[in-house]
Amino acid sequence: MVKAATLAGRELYNTLYEHGYHTDLKSWRGEFLMFTACEMSLWYNLSSFLDIGCSHGLGVQRLWEQGALTASGVDVSDKAVARARGARLRCPPQANQSTNDAACGFHASDKLRNANIAQTLSHRNATSRPPWPLLTGRSRCVPPCFQRAPATALPFADGSFDAVMSTDVLEHLAESEVDAAVGELTRVAKRFLFLKISNRKEHWPAKVPGANLPAALHQTVRPRAFWVDRFAGAGFTLHHALEDSRAYRWMRRFPKMCCSLVLQRRGEARLPKGIGEERLAFLRGLYWPGGGSAGGAGGAGG
Repeated sequence: MVKAATLAGRELYNTLYEHGYHTDLKSWRGEFLMFTACEMSLWYNLSSFLDIGCSHGLGVQRLWEQGALTASGVDVSDKAVARARGARLRCPPQANQSTNDAACGFHASDKLRNANIAQTLSHRNATSRPPWPLLTGRSRCVPPCFQRAPATALPFADGSFDAVMSTDVLEHLAESEVDAAVGELTRVAKRFLFLKISNRKEHWPAKVPGANLPAALHQTVRPRAFWVDRFAGAGFTLHHALEDSRAYRWMRRFPKMCCSLVLQRRGEARLPKGIGEERLAFLRGLYWPGGGSAGGAGGAGG
């Protein structure tokens, strides 16, 4: 009897979603990266995000709620996209396989009014908040809000988004796919990348009858330097790693938290322009312990 081929990509993740993968719609491992993205969006005037490997869409929803940011999501699995449309756009089941949101409770054209992080910043002292107004009223997403697409072939034009976010996704790629994915992320991201990439093996414990699953879902398990070098080769250099920043140094005690990276396009000002020295000093201390000489971050402050 010929053994069935090992599942990969779309077929693998459709099968997993059909058998209990990511069923908790309130669970997501990217909260700290998302908070950093939303706060930096205020300082660096970032308006639009793409979440790659969005699963059930909680990360996209959090960008809407916390940052009032235009945010869309893609996932390699049709099942994940349907789940995201149902959970985040409140689409009826018959509309979950569509990219049209007319029958849904929320729509791409909705204007986002509330930004929880902006409200939090408004209560800080002048040094620890941006000097310009905190914007709301952006459209919910670049339509469609959720669609199926692999990280290696994104259906967007160059520079379609100010930033790309991806949490616990890139390690799932085969190493032969890494360069294509890096090329796609850096192609559609205009300015910043917010990435959480695991450096540990993960094994899928369940058995799916009749399915030949891979021994591990994490196919490319590499140290932080591997990913920093790959993205540097595509024009994005390390701004900072969350575990090195003042707010998140506690992450170093928990290996499973590694690695959360903020990268910026080469030539982008490392610090936002148009703010005074006191605010610059605050940001240096927030992101770079010791005053702003983080190794490998590329480029001087702007």
